[in-house]
This record gives sequence, C-alpha cells and structure tokens, in this order.
Amino acid sequence: MPLLHNSAREVPSSRRLASGRSERNLVSRDYSDRLLASETFSRSIALPASRTPYALAVTADETCVLVADVDDHSMRVVDMPADFEREGPVDVGFGPRGIALLEGVNVAPRGTIRSFLLPKKISVKVAGAKRGKAGVKASGTFDTGPDDVDLTAPATILVGPRRFDIPGMTSVKGGKRFQFSGDGLVLQVTPSKFGTSKARFKLALKGDPGAVDVNGEFTLSYVGGGVDAQGTVILANGGFKFGKAAGTLIAPAISIRKAKAKLPGVGRHSFKFVAGVTGDGSTPGTAPNLRVAFGDIFTADIPSSALVLEGRDFVLGRDVEGGVEAVSRNFAKERVSVRGGDVDLGGIPEGPIPLLLIFEQGDDVRAVFVRGARKKKILKY
Repeated sequence: MPLLHNSAREVPSSRRLASGRSERNLVSRDYSDRLLASETFSRSIALPASRTPYALAVTADETCVLVADVDDHSMRVVDMPADFEREGPVDVGFGPRGIALLEGVNVAPRGTIRSFLLPKKISVKVAGAKRGKAGVKASGTFDTGPDDVDLTAPATILVGPRRFDIPGMTSVKGGKRFQFSGDGLVLQVTPSKFGTSKARFKLALKGDPGAVDVNGEFTLSYVGGGVDAQGTVILANGGFKFGKAAGTLIAPAISIRKAKAKLPGVGRHSFKFVAGVTGDGSTPGTAPNLRVAFGDIFTADIPSSALVLEGRDFVLGRDVEGGVEAVSRNFAKERVSVRGGDVDLGGIPEGPIPLLLIFEQGDDVRAVFVRGARKKKILKY
C-alpha cells in the first residue's frame, strides 16, 4: 500500500489493512530514508528551497493529494493511487523540501509492539507462604525494540503491584551486561552478542511482593531510556512456565521468537521466522486466511483453502503465490512459523536494522517491531 513520506521528519501515514480498518502509523526518518534510497516510491513532489509544505489533504473523490505551502499559501496537486486513503490534514513540520509518494512498503499499524518482556519462568511467593522465602524470581527475553535505547537512564520497573523508580542500570564490561540492585530488587540484562534487540533478563525480588493473586494475572514492566516493555501472564499457584499451558501468556500478544534470512542477491533472498501469537489454545475446525509482512517490502497471502490440518498444525496443502514455501500455524502452542525462498526483502544494509513483522489472521491484525542485524549475507534476530 502507498503512503506519504516527508524525508526530514516523522510523518503520520495511513494504510488500509485486510480487515478494512484504516490505521495511523509513524515512519521514522532513518526507516523512510532507507525506503527512498531503495527507490520504492512511485513519484515525488520537489519543492523550491524557499518553500515548506505544512499540510496534506485528500480531495473528496480521493483522486488527488493537496500539498499546502506555508510560505505563500499555495496548493500543489498530485494524482492519487486508487487504493490510497487519507483522513484529514497532516502536519509535516518546518524542515522538508519535498514529499514522496511511496508504494509497496510495509508500515507498522497502530498498536504495534515496539518492545516487550517475554517471561520464560516466574515464581511468586507471598508473605506467610514460607517464612523468609517471600519474593519473586523471573527470567526470559527482554526485547528493547527497533531504536537505540539507554538502559543507564532512569526507569520505572513494575514487579506485580510493586513499583521501583531507579536511577538507571549500571553498564558492566562495556555494555556486555547491565544491572541494578537496590530496595530488595536485583535486575540483570544481557544484550544480544549479534547486535539485535533480543536481550535476556533475570530478576529477583526479596521480600513481600505485595497483594498478588497467585492464580491471577501478574505483570512485569520496564519503562525508561526509550524502552516501554511489558509482559503479563496468568499464574498457577504462584508459578508460570512458558509453553506449559495455553492461554497463560497475555502479553506480548505477538513476539518474534527467532528469525533468519539469507541474502545472496536481489530476488534470491530466503527467510524463516517463528513467532508467538497469544490465544486460548483452541484449534478451529478451519484455518483462517493468513497474511504476513516481513521486513520493509515482503508480503504474502495464505488463503484458508491452502491450509490443511496435520495433527495440531495447519500446514500448506498446496503451493501459494508470493514465495512462501512452508507454513505452520499451531493454535495449541500459540505459534506460527513461515519459510520463504526466492523473494525480495529489499535493500538491507550491514549492521543493526529495524525489522517489522505483521501477522494478519482473519480480522485479527498484530505487529511487532524489533531490531535485527545483518552480518555479510545473513540477517538474524
């Protein structure tokens, strides 16, 4: 789907999802500049250096975009693609010199998860259960999101009902580990060695965890330094173990467990990802229509008619278009995996890179934005 882009600022953009809802999103400057560099735009409006666009609007018949100029209040008109949709004017700031109309680009929808805590184990013991043993232990994945973050900045940590406002974590061995200790709380975060946003965390709280329902919801969160991560589970007798019982992981609603792409040349890319998608664990009689978007430009539709149930997995029963070679959707394990080959994932530079996954299941649209990393011909998360 197309979008409007201002190459100097973050600009709200809109795309129509398969469910028919129009969502507003943000495209960051770095992300947008990469899209422009790959020349995936259909046309652009070049303005004189003395002029600055300040608003965009779409005509009633949705055939043109109007670009208002802040300097002389003039209006430029550009033809619109038939499938583009815009609601109302949009402020584009004071610095741009042009606006590009892009197409074929994946844009994060509203509600996209940009960082998360994915608990693998949680143990909660309330006061009085065992003398001197009250506290919380937890471990799992701490994804810091697609952007640069500062774990040494002040942050707020929630451990169930307990709140801790910390001055920041301490960097150990040049950032190989970050840790905080105080007020009975110990938190340790180990970043990825490959340069992705997928870190590991360990947390221990000594003492009374507060008013906790040992058979109810329990939330961990970390907010600060550019991170807003949360993980919520349902405890069973004070415990949680990832994958043990369906329906006990509440948030994140979607997460990338692992992803890898091989990039030998344009049009010959291959990839595989495994993602977690929360649910109640029940398997429908018929698979819903699926749609996946991976990275900047790759999208594929997997119709319900192409999926057959083998055991507890819906898998491909016939070939589908778009380069998808294998699919496994397991509702009981709340997991989806997709493999593709001979596809184009776009221009992916060396080093850390934002990596977007959008998974549509019927009318249910979920998305997560992480940071992958490319080294030579391999992209990993």
